[in-house]
Amino acid sequence: MHKSVVHVIACFFFCHACCLSQQYPVVRYTPKDGLVNSRVRSCFQDSRGRMYFLTNGGLSVYDGVRFKNFTAQNGLVSDFVNDIVEITPDSFLISTNTCGLNALVHGQMKTITLDSSACPVVNQFIPSPDGQLYASADDGLYLIQGSKFIKLNTAFPGGTEKVAYIGKVITYDQYLILSRNELLSFTGLFLFDKKKGEIVDAIPAIPISLFSQDRNGIVWAKSEKKIFILDTLSLNQGRLKLTTPDQWSIADEDQNAVSIIFNRENELILYSGAHGIIRYAPDGTRIPLNTIEIGQIAVQQIFIDRENIIWLCSDGNGIYKISNTSLRFDVPFPGINSSGIGLASNLSGDSLFMVMNNSQVILHTPASETVYQVKPDIKFDLIHHYNRDIYAAVKTTMFHANLPEDGTSVLHFKPVLIRPDTVTFSTISMLDPYGHALLADRMNVCVFDSDQLLYTFPINSQDLIEGILPASDHHVWLVFRSGNVMLCSLHPEQPDHYLKLESKFNKELEGGSPRAAAMDHQGLLWIGTRFHGLFAFQYISGQLIKQYHYQMQEGLTDNFITALAVDSNQNIIVGTQTGLDKLIKSNQGYRIENVTKRNAIFAFIRQLWVNTQNQVYAVTNFGRVFEIEPSEEKYTSFQPQLILEDILINGKPLEQIPSPLILTHDQNNITFGFAAPTFIDETQITYRYKLDGNGAGMWSQPASSADFSFLNLSPGHYHLQVSANFPSTPYGDKTMSYRFQILPAWWQSTGYRLVAASLLSILLLLVVRQYFLGKLEKQKINADKQQAIEKERTRIATDMHDDLGAGLSRIRFLGETIDWKSKSGQSIGEDIDKIKTYSHEMIDKMGEIVWALNEKNDSLEDLLTYIRAYTVDYLEHNAIAHHVDMEVNIPTRFVSGEMRRNIFLTIKEALHNVVKHANATNVYLRVQISDELQITVRDDGSGFDPSRVRPYSNGLSNMRKRIAEINGQLEIQHGKGTSIQIRIPMNG
Repeated sequence: MHKSVVHVIACFFFCHACCLSQQYPVVRYTPKDGLVNSRVRSCFQDSRGRMYFLTNGGLSVYDGVRFKNFTAQNGLVSDFVNDIVEITPDSFLISTNTCGLNALVHGQMKTITLDSSACPVVNQFIPSPDGQLYASADDGLYLIQGSKFIKLNTAFPGGTEKVAYIGKVITYDQYLILSRNELLSFTGLFLFDKKKGEIVDAIPAIPISLFSQDRNGIVWAKSEKKIFILDTLSLNQGRLKLTTPDQWSIADEDQNAVSIIFNRENELILYSGAHGIIRYAPDGTRIPLNTIEIGQIAVQQIFIDRENIIWLCSDGNGIYKISNTSLRFDVPFPGINSSGIGLASNLSGDSLFMVMNNSQVILHTPASETVYQVKPDIKFDLIHHYNRDIYAAVKTTMFHANLPEDGTSVLHFKPVLIRPDTVTFSTISMLDPYGHALLADRMNVCVFDSDQLLYTFPINSQDLIEGILPASDHHVWLVFRSGNVMLCSLHPEQPDHYLKLESKFNKELEGGSPRAAAMDHQGLLWIGTRFHGLFAFQYISGQLIKQYHYQMQEGLTDNFITALAVDSNQNIIVGTQTGLDKLIKSNQGYRIENVTKRNAIFAFIRQLWVNTQNQVYAVTNFGRVFEIEPSEEKYTSFQPQLILEDILINGKPLEQIPSPLILTHDQNNITFGFAAPTFIDETQITYRYKLDGNGAGMWSQPASSADFSFLNLSPGHYHLQVSANFPSTPYGDKTMSYRFQILPAWWQSTGYRLVAASLLSILLLLVVRQYFLGKLEKQKINADKQQAIEKERTRIATDMHDDLGAGLSRIRFLGETIDWKSKSGQSIGEDIDKIKTYSHEMIDKMGEIVWALNEKNDSLEDLLTYIRAYTVDYLEHNAIAHHVDMEVNIPTRFVSGEMRRNIFLTIKEALHNVVKHANATNVYLRVQISDELQITVRDDGSGFDPSRVRPYSNGLSNMRKRIAEINGQLEIQHGKGTSIQIRIPMNG
C-alpha cells in the first residue's frame, strides 16, 4: 500500500502551474556535447538508425556514442548544409549552399565532379519511388542522373512563366507537389507530372507556409492561419484541391502552427511557437507536449525518428530531444489554487485529498473538486483518506471526520486517540477487507471502525513500521525498518484479538532496512530497502521465498527505495532517492526502465499512487508532481543495429572497413569503434566483447564505452564478437562479429620457419657430425699418441737393444776373455782398454737417448745447441778442425722429440762418416732458419761415390729414412769432399 500522507512543499510547483501546462523532459545537444554547430537547420535518420544534423557550420553524424563532424576543412564543399539523401545503405549525397555536391560513403567524405553544363544550388533532394532522384533549386527543378543535372520544364500550364525558388517538394504517386520558399513568401502550390515532364496544375496565388505528408500518404498544407489537406481523389486525377481535414478537430490556436509532422502512429504533431508542441491522439484528444525551453527557442524543423522520438532543430540552441512523451512533470490539477499543498493523500483510486496551506481541504476527483473548511481550525501533520472516513493527526492526537453527504463543505474533526508525548503517528495505513482502517504509531497498530478504536497491536517502540499490506486469506503483512516482516491474521469476530501474529521473518532482507512495501496482484510481496534495493517474496508453505532481487547492477537508478506502487498491468513503480523506475512485466520476468534518469531528471520520490486509468503519479520531496501514462511499447517495430563505425590501426583510422581485415605484423595495435543507434536512452547502453584468437576468449564486463582497444596482438586469425544491451527499452541484446587476421613477419612465416627449421636441422647435424668427428679426431690423436708412444717405446727398446745391448754383449765377451786370459796367464790390458771404450760409448748413447726423451729440450734452440756442442766435442776429440756457422738469435720453435732425435742422429751419422771414411782435416757445419731448417755438413776429405757404397752398409739409408720420417729431404753432394744438406719444413 502507498504511503498515504506526504509533506509537499508546493510553492515552486504552483508558481509554474499558472502559466504552463504539464511539462515533458527534454535532452539537449550542443557543441559542448560534440555537435558541429548550434544553428541546426534540419535532421535526417539513415537506414541504420544514425542521426544526421544539417547545420550552418557543417554536418554532424550522431550514432548514440559519438558525434562525427564534417566541415569544409575535411571535405565539405561548404559548411552551410542544405540537404542529405541516402542513395544506398551507408552511401549519401549531400548538398551545401553552393555549387557542388559531396558523397559520404562508409564514413568517408568525397567531392563529386559534376558535369559542367549545370551546377545548381540544391535546396532539397527528392528521391522518387521509381528510383529517380530529383532536386529542387532556386532556379527550378532538376533530375539528377549520375553526375549530370537535367533541368526540367516548370512552366505554368498554358504559359511561359516558370516556377522558381522551389522550396519543399513531396512525391505523390506519379507526381511531385511543389511549393515555393521564403524568397517568394511561400506563394503557390504546383503539381508536376513526372511522366509528362511538366506542371499539370497549380494554385499559384495561395501562400503555403507548411507542407507535409502523413503516414497514409495524405498531403497536409497550411495557408495563412488555416490547415488543409489535399484531396486525394483530385490528386489521383492530376488536380490540386484543398479541403478541411476531418480526422481531428484542430483547435483554433493550433491553426497557426509553424510545423506539421506525424509520429509513427500517424498522430498529428503541431508546433506553434508560444503554444509549444501539440499532439492529437487518435481519438482527437489534444495533448500539449510542452517543455520550459520550447517557448524560448527558434525551432527550424521538427523531426520524428523511427522510435517516435521528437527532435527539435533550433537556430542557435542546438538539438532538443523529447524521448519520453509518457512522462510529464509539474502536473497541475485543474481548479487548485496557488496557496500551496500542505498534505496530500491518495488511498482510494482516483480521489486525491489535499490540505492546502490556507487551511482549505480539497477533494480532487476526475469529475469534480470540492473545497472544505476544517473545524476546528487545526494544522495537520498527516492525513489518511478512506472512502468517507478521514483520519488526520496533530502531534500525538489522531482526529477523525466524515465526508458530509448533505452537500455541505465543512469537515468536523474530533479527537479519537491521544498518545503519550513521546509517541508520534506514522504515515503508514491500510483499509482492510472489513472496512476497518489500520493506522500505525510508534508503539501500536491501531484498528479503527470509523471513529471507534477497536484494537491496538503492540510493536517495538524502537522500531518504525514501513508497510501495512493486505495478504490473501484475511491476513496482513507488517514490514518494519529493522528488517522484521510479520504475517498477522485478521479476526473481526474477536475485536479484543483483532490481529494475531502467525509468522515472523527477520533474515530474508539481508540487512537491507525497508523503506517501502507493496503487494502486487499475484500475491508477491515487494519490499524496497535503504541499502540493498528491491526484493520480491512469495509466501509458500510458511516460508518467505525470494523471487526477485533488483539493485543498481541490475539497472535500478538507486538502491535506496523510497516508494512503491503497482499498476493494473503488474508493472512495479519504484521511487528512489534519485529518481523513478518502472519494472515492466514480461514473460521473462521484469525489464527495468529508468523513467527519470533517461531524461536527465533526478529527484527524491516521496510518494506514488496509480489511478483507475493506470496513470502513475509521483510526488517529490520538493513538491513536483510527475505523471506517467500507461506503458505503450510504441517503438517495438524498430530494432537497433549494432554497427562497426571505425577501425584505428596504430592510432590511424582506416578509410574503408574491409571484411575480413588483413594486417601486417606491425599493425598490431587496433581500436574498434562500435555503435548501436537508439536514442531512447543511449547513455545507458552497455557493450561487451569477446576476442577469440590464438586461445579461447572470454566476454568482458559490460561497460558504457563502445571503443575496444587491443595492443600488441600476435600474428594469427581473430574473431571479435560484440554485444550491446539496451536497458530501459524492450530491445533484446544485439550482437555482431568481425574477423581479422594479422600476418606474421617474413621471419615468422611458415616458409621461413620451414627453411629455418631445415637449416637448423642441417646445422644441428653438422654440429653433431663435427662433434663426433672431433671425438673421432681426438680418439685418433690419442691413438696416434698411443701409437707414437708405442713406437717410441719400441725405438727406445730397439736402441737400447742395438746400441746398449751390443755394447754390453762386447763388454761381457771381453770380461769372459779377460777371465780366460788371466787364468792362462795372457795379457789383458788391451781388453780392459776396450771395455773402457765401450763403456764410454754406452754412456754417450745413454745420454743421447735421455736427451731425446726429455720434453724440456723440445725447442729448436735446444736442438741446435746440442748439435753444435756435439759437433765441436766430437771433431775436437778426433782432431779435425771444425767451423760452425749458426745464427746467434735462434727463433722460438717447437720441435718434437722424434724430430730432434732423427735430426741429431742424421748429423751424428754424417760426422761419423767424415771421421771414419773422409780423411778430412776440416768440417763445416752451417745452419740456416727460414720457413725451413737447413743444416749442411761439409768436409774437405776424399769424398765418396754413393753408387759404390757397399750393399750391406745401412748408414746412408738410415739417414734418408730418418729425414723422410719428419717430412724432410736429404741431399748428398760429392767431389772435393762431401756435402750433406738436410732441409726440414718448419711451418707445421
